[in-house]
Amino acid sequence: MNTYLYWENPNLKQNVSVIPTSAITGEGVPDLLYMLIRLSQEAMYRRLEIKKELECTILEVKTIEGLGTTMDVVLVNGELNKGDTIVVPGMNGAIVTQVHHFGFFISASRRAGDVQLT
Repeated sequence: MNTYLYWENPNLKQNVSVIPTSAITGEGVPDLLYMLIRLSQEAMYRRLEIKKELECTILEVKTIEGLGTTMDVVLVNGELNKGDTIVVPGMNGAIVTQVHHFGFFISASRRAGDVQLT
């Protein structure tokens, strides 16, 4: 059996992907969710229904050094593009922000601090 770290796996059908996770810190859980969603989409692409209305679920909000405040989200319906304006809930009211892309990550910023959607 051939195994690779999930980001190094050249062929998902022939090799097993290993996703490092930590029950203590929670590291790797977003990666695990990403792979579950990716594999589901690839296996069921004919049965997926595409909707234009944006819907996403916020999984976690955290602060990452060098990035600032970040949110892990799962995009359920619709799409986000660079330059889109989004509104997300905050502790002190709504946060209105612009979307920027960084690889698989979507980054957004506002005037008072930074918010990164990952």
